[in-house]
Amino acid sequence: MKKILIILVLFFTSSAISEIVTLDDGRVIDLKADGTFTVISKKTNKIDNSFHDSIIFLLDLSGVSYETINFLDDSSFVLKNINIENSMQIEELTLIGLNREYFQNFNLKKFDTYKGKLFKTLSIKNYSLIEDGGFKNNIGLIEINEFDIKKIHILKKLIESALGKSNIPDVADILLVIDSFNLNKMIINDFELTDIDMNGHWSSLVVNNLKDSSLGNLYYTDLEYNDV
Repeated sequence: MKKILIILVLFFTSSAISEIVTLDDGRVIDLKADGTFTVISKKTNKIDNSFHDSIIFLLDLSGVSYETINFLDDSSFVLKNINIENSMQIEELTLIGLNREYFQNFNLKKFDTYKGKLFKTLSIKNYSLIEDGGFKNNIGLIEINEFDIKKIHILKKLIESALGKSNIPDVADILLVIDSFNLNKMIINDFELTDIDMNGHWSSLVVNNLKDSSLGNLYYTDLEYNDV
């Protein structure tokens, strides 16, 4: 649970796989597989060090190791080669449109009241988790759009627990936060799971319009599950 909460707090479209590219003129674009693109940030000479420092502070506080961090603008960044507790690996994590009301000059008191959506887009490429007992989980792509949590004050309690500042949260609190999840779209591609007594995989999973535990629709391809 601690690992999941760290990803949720820190980081962690179309259905086509995209790539973040910086052009020669300084613009950052989201390049789609079909050649189309969306401008994420325009060239700017303004740098908000307070936001940058807050993100780096939060990463250091949580014990997340990474090779490089590249700030695309004053609310977006890319992390490369992430390592969490020597068991979770992420090749690349891109977070676009992080809500500065929560994270600039970071202080947990900012999570006392709701200040809007947490972020616009989170993209995780080539995630892997290996634990004792033969458990393995690999995911080629995770992408979440327009992520929102209305019960943000309860999320604060979970953050404090993940950072070791409070006791393990009640199951009821976890369920309340999950119940208040809102997102426009979530994509999980190339999912593989292996445990001591089972294995499973799917090629693509798309969830649309998740709001207050109500799901708009769900699509998947090549789903397979086997007992070992």
